[in-house]
Amino acid sequence: MLVVISDLHFEEERSCAIESNGRRIEVDGNIGPRAFHLFIDSIEQLALRNNAERIDLVLAGDVFDLNRTCLWFEEGADGPRPYVSCADVGDGSELERKLLRILDGIATEPRVEPSLAALRRLGAGGQPVDVMRHYLPGNHDRLINATPALRARARALLGMDGGDAPFPHQFLSADPRVLVRHGHEYDHLNFAGDHRRTRIIPAQLPDAEYDALAFGDIVTVDIASRLPWQFVQHHGAEAILGSALLSDVYVRLLDFDDVRPNSALLDFLLRTPGHGEAKVWRTVAPVLRDILADLNRRPVVRKMLKRLPLLVRGLVENLMESSARGQTVSHREIRVTEKLAELLPGGGAGPAEFAAREAVIRDGTARFVICGHTHHPEVTLLAPKPPLERYYVDTGTWRHRIPATKDISGFGRIKALSYAVVWASREDPTADGRPKTESLDYWDGVTQRWS
Repeated sequence: MLVVISDLHFEEERSCAIESNGRRIEVDGNIGPRAFHLFIDSIEQLALRNNAERIDLVLAGDVFDLNRTCLWFEEGADGPRPYVSCADVGDGSELERKLLRILDGIATEPRVEPSLAALRRLGAGGQPVDVMRHYLPGNHDRLINATPALRARARALLGMDGGDAPFPHQFLSADPRVLVRHGHEYDHLNFAGDHRRTRIIPAQLPDAEYDALAFGDIVTVDIASRLPWQFVQHHGAEAILGSALLSDVYVRLLDFDDVRPNSALLDFLLRTPGHGEAKVWRTVAPVLRDILADLNRRPVVRKMLKRLPLLVRGLVENLMESSARGQTVSHREIRVTEKLAELLPGGGAGPAEFAAREAVIRDGTARFVICGHTHHPEVTLLAPKPPLERYYVDTGTWRHRIPATKDISGFGRIKALSYAVVWASREDPTADGRPKTESLDYWDGVTQRWS
C-alpha cells in the first residue's frame, strides 16, 4: 500500500506576528491536527480492510517550508540567505544554525507540533502492518538535505529511522508500478535543472540539480516572505496596529503566498476589502521599492534573472534599477510585467506533458507518475495504449488556499486536502477473486468552517 501526500508547507509564522498596546496581528495558515488524525485513521483502516502487506508513506516534498518565514530577517536585510547549494552549507555554519532555528520554529508552531505527532502515530499503535516512511525534499525544503544535523532533525520530527543519511529525490516502486517525485523537476524556475527540451527524462536526475539554488527561492524569500517584514520596517508596528488600512494590508501580505492562481497576487493585494486600490498601493509601493533596490545590488539575483525570458528579464531589471535610483514603481508597471510573463512561452509544457516523457512511463516500468508542487490536484491519462494505461497524478496540497473568482475580482479561503493510495497486485482484492495488477484510490477535497 503506497500512500502519497505532498506540499504540507508547515510554516514558522510567529516571527511575522506584530503586537503593541495589547493588540496583535497574526495569521496561521497551517492546517490543524484534526485533519492529519483523520487521515491517519483512514489509512490504517484501509490497510486492514484491503489486506495491505505494508504501508509506504511517501511525503513528496515541501513538507517543511524553510523559505516562507520572517526569521530570515532577524538580523535585518543583510542577514543570511538560503541562496547556496546544499554542499555550501557547512556543519556548524551561521546558515546551518539559521536553518535549524527555522526548522525548530516550524516544529513548535501551535498547529504544526500536534500535526507532526499525528503523522508519527501511523504504525505506532501495534497494527499488524509494517510502516515505512519516505521523505523527498522539494524546492521549499531543499536545504534539509544540506547537513547531517538538518537531516537528523527532520527524521526525528517525521518519526523516521536512518540517522542523518541523505534523503532521496525520487521513490520508484516495482509493485505497484509508481514513480514519485516532488514535481519541481518539471518547473525550471523552481529547479536548478532545465528539462524543457529533455526528450526522455531519466528516473534519477543529477543530485546537483536538486541541491543548487533555483530562481523561485529568491522570489519566495526576498519578495513573498520579505514583504510583510519590510512593511513593518517602513510603517512601524504601532502605526499598522492603529490603522484599519495598514492592518488590513498587512494581513493581506501575510496571506500573499497562498493565493491561487499566482497571476492573481497583485489583484489580491490591491483589492483589499474596504479600501481603494490607489490607497492600498501607496502603502505598499515604497516597501516594494526598498526591496527591489536591495535586490538590484545582489549579484546572485542578477545571475538567476537569466532564467527569465529576455523581455521579462529586461522589465524586471528596469524596475530594480529605477528603484535603486529612489523611484517608486507603479502597480501598472508590475501588472505589465506580470501579464507579459504569463503570455510569453516558457517552454509551454504542463506537468502532465513532462510526466509523459518519463523513461519509466515510456517503457512501462511505471503505470503512475505521482507528484505535487503545483497545488493543483489532477489525474491525467498519459497513455491509453493496452495493456497498460498510464497516468499522471498530482497530489495537490495540504494548506489553506485562497482561490480567486474567474474574473479575479474576489477571493475566498478554503482548506485543501489531497492524497493518493496505490495498491500492489496482492492487495485490495477484487470481489470475485480474479488476479489484478495495481489499483488507485485518489482523494481530493476541501473543507472550511465559517464563523
